[in-house]
Amino acid sequence: MVRLDQKISAFHRSGIASAVTEALRHKMPNQRLWLVLLAIAATHAVAILILGLNQPPLDLHPFRQTQTALTAFWLAEGGPWLRYETPVLGAPWSIPFEFPIYQLIVAALSKLYIPLNASGRLVSFAFFIATLWPLRLLFSALKLPRAALYATALLYLFSPFYLYWGRTFMIETCAVFFGLMWLALVAQYTVTAKPVTIAWAVLAGCCAILSKATTFPAFVLLGSALLGIEFLRAYKQEQRSVVVRLLLFALAVIALPMAAGVGWVVYTDLVKSENSLGTMLTSAKLRNWNFGTIDQLLSSELWLKAVLYRALPDALGVLWYAALFSVLGAAMSRKSIALIALCLAAFLVPLLVFTNLHIVHSYYQVANAIFLISAVGIGLGYLFAAQRTVLAGAILGALCAGQLWTFHAVYRPEVSRDYVGTTPYQIAQLAMAHVPKNQSLVVFGDDWSSAIPYLSQRKSLAVPAWISEPILGQVLANPQSVLGASQLGGIIMCKAGLEAYGPLRIKISAFGAGRAVMARAGDCELLSPKR
Repeated sequence: MVRLDQKISAFHRSGIASAVTEALRHKMPNQRLWLVLLAIAATHAVAILILGLNQPPLDLHPFRQTQTALTAFWLAEGGPWLRYETPVLGAPWSIPFEFPIYQLIVAALSKLYIPLNASGRLVSFAFFIATLWPLRLLFSALKLPRAALYATALLYLFSPFYLYWGRTFMIETCAVFFGLMWLALVAQYTVTAKPVTIAWAVLAGCCAILSKATTFPAFVLLGSALLGIEFLRAYKQEQRSVVVRLLLFALAVIALPMAAGVGWVVYTDLVKSENSLGTMLTSAKLRNWNFGTIDQLLSSELWLKAVLYRALPDALGVLWYAALFSVLGAAMSRKSIALIALCLAAFLVPLLVFTNLHIVHSYYQVANAIFLISAVGIGLGYLFAAQRTVLAGAILGALCAGQLWTFHAVYRPEVSRDYVGTTPYQIAQLAMAHVPKNQSLVVFGDDWSSAIPYLSQRKSLAVPAWISEPILGQVLANPQSVLGASQLGGIIMCKAGLEAYGPLRIKISAFGAGRAVMARAGDCELLSPKR
């Protein structure tokens, strides 16, 4: 496997080098050369996808990956769509967050006899590649140089960030696709004013905000700016009908998706509140977790660790600072200055709004890194258009080389790692063998991670570290009371994780004492439901 990875990496590095050399010989790279470069980048991405296609979703951020996978699994089993089940916090099993657009597609694909792990990765990757379509529509509507589209697409396909997260069991690329499609349709409407665009834009906006609410605001910022520019232009020219039309369009494509998003949050809060632990996951309870604090907003943890040391190299590679020279392209026109400024603003806004989420979860930058890449691509596009080919080609070549190095040094080991030998996977397989499918598990020592519930394919109560003492007392006194009609089939106790419960770990240890050990993997034991 290592030899194969090395050959793939070496081949594509040589392809990039030869392509850049060819570019520098021309005053302006021709379309065929750009397509060859994009084909190399796409082939490299597909090779990376194949390397880890059937991996269990235990690579980076397994907590979120397995939560998404758990929802998709029970949807495939015939569970409800709106009150979809994510059976990790006991009965009732529904604790909905995003509307399951991505999960429904994954579940449907798995019905074609494609394993669920592979289905999840394939759908995520399909959205990753498909995002190039609205990107093309957007750049065309904005009448940007063709080289800007090609440079942006190339940096996007080689981005370590998108290469990795674009092949995980995650909703991120799905939300970005619909967000960018919404933005492209908004830009197209300012050019064509076709009524059908309104319907498609509303649909795309609703899908974007329902797929993941925290992804949409940055796209709304850019879309509002584009509409505002057109509005001011029409107002100054006293085109009253155009002004009214733009206002109505903005109202439809912004207000309607926002209303759908708010309505879904209200609904999910009501459903979560039916679960004694789910009440801690409502939008009101998670407000500080989502938005963070003023101290975090001004902290080095955000601007140095999360942005400078993580987001920039993740998006643009270890040589990200070469992108600074691309801003020279902004000097080519006032339009390019404005667009680059808007892209950078769209990159920063999610960091300013959802500060804690972006500090804690590196994958959250999937929502806004595309704007950073677009800003660089637009600058390079104008450099190419101004016949500054040597400079633009050198910058692009350095960035792509840095992106490849960063991916293969940082992320590729995660792609090829053996997760089948990990403790969560092994104990889950043992639970699957010992506990009938219609019975459930109670898991201690793995927080409320969905890893064991998903891999064991058993509805579970994964007791969270933040559980209150009264609810824990109920669980320990009568675990069946929080499992509904699903009979308790086994108790999993992961000893290393018990420290997270603080003083409550003593009661949890006493609860497991005296029970027969049905199976053991690493520090985790599968205990009998009865003493």
